[in-house]
Amino acid sequence: MNTLTTTSVVLPAPRPAINQGIDINNEMVLNHTAIYENCLAQVTQENTVENALMLLDPYGTAPLSAYAGVWSLEP
Repeated sequence: MNTLTTTSVVLPAPRPAINQGIDINNEMVLNHTAIYENCLAQVTQENTVENALMLLDPYGTAPLSAYAGVWSLEP
């Protein structure tokens, strides 16, 4: 009979975010922020993993983009 041996894996700490110099007053950034906030506002407790909110191409910029919204009780 084979036995499985488990070992502890220690992952490195995440790298700090890079300041990408995003202009928060840029028209496209403001538009995409509003779209994202609208998508987020549509997620309710009824949107579980089995009933996720799926919005195809919410930003209108890529035919293969999508937004999936799932409610979580954890912060």
